[in-house]
Amino acid sequence: MAGTANFDKALTEKSLDVVKSLRKRFGLTNKVTTKGGSDFRYSRPFQVQARRALMAKGGLL
Repeated sequence: MAGTANFDKALTEKSLDVVKSLRKRFGLTNKVTTKGGSDFRYSRPFQVQARRALMAKGGLL
């Protein structure tokens, strides 16, 4: 059933405005301003590396 969706342009634009305002309010922008960008310890590669190092020592997470 391709091509059967009937999008309301006003609703789509309103949703886009809501998403933009939430991203601005909670700091989720395309720039590196989130917690992960300001401190490398929040980055996923560092978390994985820290977990592997801890497991190699025999510790539990």
